[in-house]
Amino acid sequence: MLPVIRKGHFSVYIVNFVLIHILDPNPWDEIGKTGWKDTHFGKINFSDGEMQFCKRLMLRLNDAIQFLRPNVVRRFRSYMCEMLHAIPKQAVCSEDCAFYCMLYMDNYDAATGTVHWPYTVSVLVTVSYASIYNTFDLF
Repeated sequence: MLPVIRKGHFSVYIVNFVLIHILDPNPWDEIGKTGWKDTHFGKINFSDGEMQFCKRLMLRLNDAIQFLRPNVVRRFRSYMCEMLHAIPKQAVCSEDCAFYCMLYMDNYDAATGTVHWPYTVSVLVTVSYASIYNTFDLF
Protein backbone atom coordinates (compact mmCIF):
# COMPACT_ATOMS: atom_id res chain seq x y z
CA MET A 1 0.00 0.00 0.00
CA LEU A 2 1.27 3.40 -0.95
CA PRO A 3 -0.51 6.62 0.01
CA VAL A 4 0.01 9.18 -2.76
CA ILE A 5 -0.59 12.92 -2.81
CA ARG A 6 -0.97 14.62 -6.17
CA LYS A 7 -2.29 18.11 -6.77
CA GLY A 8 -3.18 18.41 -3.09
CA HIS A 9 -5.30 15.23 -3.10
CA PHE A 10 -4.60 11.90 -1.38
CA SER A 11 -5.27 8.48 -2.88
CA VAL A 12 -3.94 4.97 -2.20
CA TYR A 13 -2.15 2.66 -4.66
CA ILE A 14 -2.18 -1.04 -3.76
CA VAL A 15 -0.14 -3.75 -5.47
CA ASN A 16 -2.55 -6.70 -5.41
CA PHE A 17 -1.40 -10.02 -6.92
CA VAL A 18 -1.67 -9.26 -10.66
CA LEU A 19 -2.82 -5.64 -10.82
CA ILE A 20 -2.59 -2.33 -9.03
CA HIS A 21 -5.73 -0.99 -7.37
CA ILE A 22 -6.18 2.76 -7.06
CA LEU A 23 -8.42 3.88 -4.20
CA ASP A 24 -9.46 7.48 -4.67
CA PRO A 25 -11.97 9.07 -2.27
CA ASN A 26 -13.09 11.81 -4.68
CA PRO A 27 -16.69 11.33 -5.89
CA TRP A 28 -15.70 11.64 -9.58
CA ASP A 29 -19.19 10.72 -10.80
CA GLU A 30 -20.52 13.88 -9.14
CA ILE A 31 -17.52 16.12 -9.90
CA GLY A 32 -16.79 15.21 -13.49
CA LYS A 33 -16.60 11.89 -15.29
CA THR A 34 -13.01 12.21 -16.60
CA GLY A 35 -11.31 13.83 -13.60
CA TRP A 36 -9.99 10.54 -12.25
CA LYS A 37 -8.51 9.66 -15.65
CA ASP A 38 -6.66 12.97 -15.78
CA THR A 39 -5.40 12.56 -12.21
CA HIS A 40 -4.23 8.95 -12.31
CA PHE A 41 -3.94 7.99 -15.97
CA GLY A 42 -3.02 11.36 -17.46
CA LYS A 43 0.33 11.54 -19.21
CA ILE A 44 3.13 13.52 -17.61
CA ASN A 45 6.35 14.67 -19.23
CA PHE A 46 9.53 13.43 -17.60
CA SER A 47 13.13 14.03 -18.60
CA ASP A 48 13.20 10.60 -20.25
CA GLY A 49 9.83 10.80 -22.00
CA GLU A 50 6.10 10.86 -21.43
CA MET A 51 4.21 8.32 -19.30
CA GLN A 52 1.00 7.86 -17.33
CA PHE A 53 1.31 9.01 -13.72
CA CYS A 54 0.17 5.68 -12.23
CA LYS A 55 2.56 3.62 -14.37
CA ARG A 56 5.52 5.88 -13.62
CA LEU A 57 4.82 5.76 -9.90
CA MET A 58 4.64 1.95 -9.90
CA LEU A 59 7.78 1.61 -12.02
CA ARG A 60 9.74 3.72 -9.56
CA LEU A 61 8.33 1.87 -6.56
CA ASN A 62 9.14 -1.50 -8.17
CA ASP A 63 12.70 -0.39 -8.97
CA ALA A 64 13.23 0.85 -5.39
CA ILE A 65 11.93 -2.37 -3.84
CA GLN A 66 13.98 -4.54 -6.21
CA PHE A 67 17.09 -2.47 -5.43
CA LEU A 68 16.60 -2.86 -1.67
CA ARG A 69 15.35 -6.47 -1.65
CA PRO A 70 16.23 -8.14 -4.97
CA ASN A 71 14.07 -11.16 -5.86
CA VAL A 72 12.22 -11.10 -2.52
CA VAL A 73 9.14 -9.27 -3.77
CA ARG A 74 7.54 -10.23 -7.07
CA ARG A 75 8.14 -7.70 -9.86
CA PHE A 76 5.08 -5.64 -10.73
CA ARG A 77 6.42 -3.38 -13.49
CA SER A 78 3.94 -4.68 -16.07
CA TYR A 79 0.84 -4.77 -13.83
CA MET A 80 -2.23 -2.88 -15.02
CA CYS A 81 -3.56 0.01 -12.92
CA GLU A 82 -7.26 -0.26 -12.14
CA MET A 83 -9.44 2.31 -10.39
CA LEU A 84 -11.84 0.91 -7.79
CA HIS A 85 -15.08 2.87 -8.12
CA ALA A 86 -17.31 0.86 -5.77
CA ILE A 87 -15.83 2.26 -2.55
CA PRO A 88 -17.14 4.86 -0.10
CA LYS A 89 -16.43 8.41 -1.26
CA GLN A 90 -15.99 11.73 0.50
CA ALA A 91 -18.52 14.54 0.12
CA VAL A 92 -18.11 16.88 -2.85
CA CYS A 93 -15.71 19.76 -2.07
CA SER A 94 -14.71 18.30 1.30
CA GLU A 95 -11.13 17.96 2.51
CA ASP A 96 -11.55 14.46 3.97
CA CYS A 97 -9.37 12.58 1.46
CA ALA A 98 -6.54 11.87 3.94
CA PHE A 99 -8.98 10.40 6.49
CA TYR A 100 -10.61 8.24 3.83
CA CYS A 101 -7.23 6.99 2.63
CA MET A 102 -6.23 5.97 6.16
CA LEU A 103 -9.48 4.07 6.52
CA TYR A 104 -9.08 2.50 3.06
CA MET A 105 -5.69 1.16 4.12
CA ASP A 106 -7.13 -0.13 7.38
CA ASN A 107 -10.19 -1.82 5.80
CA TYR A 108 -8.85 -3.08 2.44
CA ASP A 109 -9.21 -6.82 1.84
CA ALA A 110 -6.50 -8.08 -0.51
CA ALA A 111 -8.23 -11.43 -1.04
CA THR A 112 -11.32 -9.83 -2.58
CA GLY A 113 -9.85 -6.50 -3.73
CA THR A 114 -12.55 -4.57 -1.88
CA VAL A 115 -12.88 -2.18 1.04
CA HIS A 116 -15.03 -3.43 3.90
CA TRP A 117 -16.43 -0.15 5.17
CA PRO A 118 -17.84 -0.43 8.71
CA TYR A 119 -18.72 3.26 9.04
CA THR A 120 -22.12 4.83 8.52
CA VAL A 121 -21.39 8.45 9.42
CA SER A 122 -18.99 10.96 7.93
CA VAL A 123 -15.38 10.16 8.71
CA LEU A 124 -14.65 13.75 9.63
CA VAL A 125 -17.55 13.84 12.10
CA THR A 126 -16.33 10.62 13.72
CA VAL A 127 -12.75 11.84 14.06
CA SER A 128 -13.87 15.26 15.31
CA TYR A 129 -16.15 13.66 17.90
CA ALA A 130 -13.39 11.34 19.09
CA SER A 131 -10.88 14.17 19.41
CA ILE A 132 -13.32 16.47 21.24
CA TYR A 133 -14.65 13.85 23.64
CA ASN A 134 -11.32 12.02 23.98
CA THR A 135 -12.65 8.54 23.13
CA PHE A 136 -9.19 7.44 21.98
CA ASP A 137 -7.57 8.34 25.34
CA LEU A 138 -4.87 10.34 23.58
CA PHE A 139 -4.38 12.87 26.37
